[in-house]
Amino acid sequence: MNKEIKHNGPSANELTPFTPTHPGSILKEEIEYRGISQCKLAKDMGIGYSALNEILNERKRPHYYSKQLLE
Repeated sequence: MNKEIKHNGPSANELTPFTPTHPGSILKEEIEYRGISQCKLAKDMGIGYSALNEILNERKRPHYYSKQLLE
């Protein structure tokens, strides 16, 4: 009963690890595409410019409240 299992794909050692995308990088691309300034977005969201800038430059993750404002 020794059946050999053949795999068609790469082995676990050949896989490239997944690196999650920071939400700030997605948001930064979106506001650049739409032509919105960081200053205006921060003001519209009611948060400080520096807080938004840290998120966009991937130094901080957005807090729950900030995530809700973006939706």
